[in-house]
Amino acid sequence: MIKCNDSLRDKLRNLLAEAFSRVSDEAREDNRKEVRNIVDEINACEPFLVAIIVRQPCLKSWASRMAHKIKYRSIMLNLKGAKNTDLRLRLHLGYIAPEKLINMTAEEMTSEVQQMANEQIQEKALFECERGSPKGTTDQFMYGRCGQRKCT
Repeated sequence: MIKCNDSLRDKLRNLLAEAFSRVSDEAREDNRKEVRNIVDEINACEPFLVAIIVRQPCLKSWASRMAHKIKYRSIMLNLKGAKNTDLRLRLHLGYIAPEKLINMTAEEMTSEVQQMANEQIQEKALFECERGSPKGTTDQFMYGRCGQRKCT
């Protein structure tokens, strides 16, 4: 493994390579037909080279080290996540351009299963919000017109 003098570059490349090295094993274990059909294509891509290709736009777009910290954590969290095999696979095969990865939101990086679960949570929250909550009463305030303490 060739190292450069910049510790950030080396660390980013190694973490990306570690994440992409799992793609071929995950593809072999995947039961989906469309994934099994491209196992040879997946094995042809070298994880270390994919990591370098993905790393280049990241380093170009992040001018300062502090500016990229939050985005870097989000990307690495999603790439290393055990349930997010689709993102690693799509990046590994080049279906997602590395330049697009930098601009993706955390919601766009999540797996399809998690996206559907998030949508269900949002729909449920919207339904609960529209239905309204029961109004409570309190006696800590006094109504100005009639002077009663029973307020809603």
